[in-house]
Amino acid sequence: MGQDKLKVLQFFDLNKVLLPTCANVIRDLWNGFFDLYTAIRDPNTDPKMFKKDAKMWLKIFLTPSTEILNSDNFVQSLYRSNDVTPYMHILVFHIHEFIEKHKKWGLKSFSCAPVENKNH
Repeated sequence: MGQDKLKVLQFFDLNKVLLPTCANVIRDLWNGFFDLYTAIRDPNTDPKMFKKDAKMWLKIFLTPSTEILNSDNFVQSLYRSNDVTPYMHILVFHIHEFIEKHKKWGLKSFSCAPVENKNH
């Protein structure tokens, strides 16, 4: 399922299931996550740039609702701060530290996937 998840993340046409305004924002969110995922796997990733990109991704994730003055238009927010998971917190606020400190081994050495797979 790993590569199939990446295909969905990259190529799924959100306009077929969502309103165009919402689909565009979610596409930006998904594209940002895919870029972070790719950067984590790249041994040449700059930790400072990763930190900046991760914070920008979180900002998109937490974009608040906005009302356009003198109009009936209202843009609904995507998510709230309560929707941020511990994994997302680590991605945004700690992965850049791991990239910097453990560049020698790479982040794959910290994968918990074998343990998680065993528990399933």
